[in-house]
Amino acid sequence: MVRIHSGFTKIILIALAFLFATLFANFWFTVAYAYDTNSSSSLYTSNLGVGSSDNNNNLLTLYNITNKVSLSGEVNVSDLPNLQNSKPGVIIDSNEQYLTRNYAAYINAKKQADLVKPTNTTKIIDIQGPVLLLLPNSKNQSNNNKSNSSSAIINTGFEGLSQVCCIPPDIQLAAGSKYVMETVNSEAAIYTKTGSLIKKFGLEYLFNLPSRKSSDSHGITDPVLLFDNTAKDGGTNSSIGNNNNRWFASISDTTTHSVRIAVSKTNDPTGVWRIYNFPFESMPNNCSDQPFITVSDDKLVIGVNTWSNNCDWLDNNGNIISPTFRGVQFVVADKRDLLTGGAATTHIKSMQSVPNTKYFSLRPALNLSPTTALFLVTTDDFDHDKVQILAIDGQLSNLHINLHINRSISGNIHTTNISPDGIQRITFSANNNNNNNINRQQSGQQEALAAVKEKHPEYFVHTGDARVQSPIWYKGKLWFALNVGCFINGDTQSRSCIRIIEFDTNTSKVLLDFNIGHIGASLFYPALSIDKSGSSIGIIFGYSSSDTYPSLLIAAGSVKNNIFNSLKYFQFLKNGTANSLSTRYGDYFSAAVDASEPNSVWVAGQYYYYHSSSVLLWSTYIGKIKTESGSH
Repeated sequence: MVRIHSGFTKIILIALAFLFATLFANFWFTVAYAYDTNSSSSLYTSNLGVGSSDNNNNLLTLYNITNKVSLSGEVNVSDLPNLQNSKPGVIIDSNEQYLTRNYAAYINAKKQADLVKPTNTTKIIDIQGPVLLLLPNSKNQSNNNKSNSSSAIINTGFEGLSQVCCIPPDIQLAAGSKYVMETVNSEAAIYTKTGSLIKKFGLEYLFNLPSRKSSDSHGITDPVLLFDNTAKDGGTNSSIGNNNNRWFASISDTTTHSVRIAVSKTNDPTGVWRIYNFPFESMPNNCSDQPFITVSDDKLVIGVNTWSNNCDWLDNNGNIISPTFRGVQFVVADKRDLLTGGAATTHIKSMQSVPNTKYFSLRPALNLSPTTALFLVTTDDFDHDKVQILAIDGQLSNLHINLHINRSISGNIHTTNISPDGIQRITFSANNNNNNNINRQQSGQQEALAAVKEKHPEYFVHTGDARVQSPIWYKGKLWFALNVGCFINGDTQSRSCIRIIEFDTNTSKVLLDFNIGHIGASLFYPALSIDKSGSSIGIIFGYSSSDTYPSLLIAAGSVKNNIFNSLKYFQFLKNGTANSLSTRYGDYFSAAVDASEPNSVWVAGQYYYYHSSSVLLWSTYIGKIKTESGSH
């Protein structure tokens, strides 16, 4: 999480954590209510909520907030002022306490992560260029795949938004029929599909808020972006127009304790967007952190972590504030109301859950094929051993909530499986610009690894926790990836690896579960997507080692031919040229289906470089993966 307020930067959060796997139980609940748009009852004293019987779990207690959601105007992106290139911002490290509900245990697990050797890494597959290792968690996986191809899979690559204020960048990317759009912290940019910049603007303008330079500016954080590629042309309501494909964006407004949703009126992101305001104000000074969104055929969902302190992590004296976790929440809204609403009196039918502290970071999955269902995925918290999937379906007047709870996926996740912080080219100098890099082996001779981390935490890539990254749903299959600690035979210690899981939402079965790792290297912040044809998957993640600055790797593989066997063509999308010297990295990268090309996946991630003024900066890099190579 990065918070932008009054032209200053306050960085925060990363939510989540740890996973176990295979789902075992379905509990169905029905929430029924009547809309009363004139009701003046308070949000949490309404008698319209129906609680579940799941051990007093109020996550499934929903309330009608239709009369509290407001239209906040319309914005024409073409009319917004263009942002000029800003001067490099100052690196400010955020409060890592927002990563977990149990910060002390999280830090202890991080310290132990290098020493633990998980036993789920017995099968290894070598893959071409650069050579990586796929580590299956399932005993029924084959390891006889050998690929000799080194076919390039990068169609297009260009620079994205660079650091102007904050760390980490919290990258979001989406691709429509003509344009690619990126949001990073407080900014957005629209490009042609060949990389030409069309428009660059401040997100306060997109969400119809005061300028960041004004005295009444709002604190905004964690933008999210998607293009609804599954909507059908035409539709029964002529007011929607001839094309239902729209752009959706969200941002947390910490000033008003709300989440703002922007919806384009057409499939052109340079045109007019409608802005809506969804309150999350159950208690004073609420902060709705990392408000991820997704849409189905008829609904939109917002999932947030609710914290205290307005997400301020420093008090007026510069002292760190220990935040209070108030629980996860979600809102389900009528998508058609969002598409057609145009007047201040328009009511957006919406239901909101009560804050629930039994869960942590419910991440909505992007729907890549038509469905009325919504899927929210969580690894709960890093010291829990279950993946949980919340499926929401039905009309808002009769919602069905299906809670899948994982039993053991083959490789059990425990607190000690949290990913170690990543190694990188280490510089033992107080001067960040010193190029006297000492490799991993040399540094190990001088100081024990634990001592190095204690004295020089900035020399390691901070891989965060094990929250779910970029979940997607396609034709009954739920895919998601996360950071995890793993040990590879032949290595000297555990590393930060990537875990990929495919889950069948129709049968509640785990279909695939494996790690990606590399001896002597760290992998982190995976993002993945299936292409429009549904035949292949594209993936991006961070990569660093004792002789490699934090860089971006991509790969492609066939969904139909078992992604474990076919995932290959690992290639560098962008090589970093400097170390990360921050205690926050990435938070998340991004992958998105191309709306008009059947065999392409767009990706974006973070890397570091030195500015001409010798200031260390991060930048983002955008690429298009040619996924047909992975389907052979």
